[in-house]
Amino acid sequence: NAVGDLNNKYKHCLIMCKQLSTQEELLTHDEMKGVTLTADKLLYLHAIDLCLNAASLEFFGKAQECIGPYTQAQVLFHSLSQQATTDCDRSILRQYREAVERRLHCLQNQGLVVLNDPSSTS
Repeated sequence: NAVGDLNNKYKHCLIMCKQLSTQEELLTHDEMKGVTLTADKLLYLHAIDLCLNAASLEFFGKAQECIGPYTQAQVLFHSLSQQATTDCDRSILRQYREAVERRLHCLQNQGLVVLNDPSSTS
């Protein structure tokens, strides 16, 4: 059910925002100087969280279930690397994206998961 999935994702995002807000409240004003919480940073943190979630699914033998989080993280890292303002940030985000891609290919080569091949749909 698509609506249910979207609702679950909304609830997850809401929980994550509340956690970030709580963490921010724990910091003093001086500690927060120069720290900005931007949409890009939230997306980056979410991509990292997706990778951790995918790795734990993989660890517990749920290889097919880890495809979604890995793929979402790959898309986020790619998008963030395209928007990055410095070469250093672009390079790091590209490395993260490539690491996720290597993991997906490794899982595919081991026969643990089947990835959709966009070239085969033509």
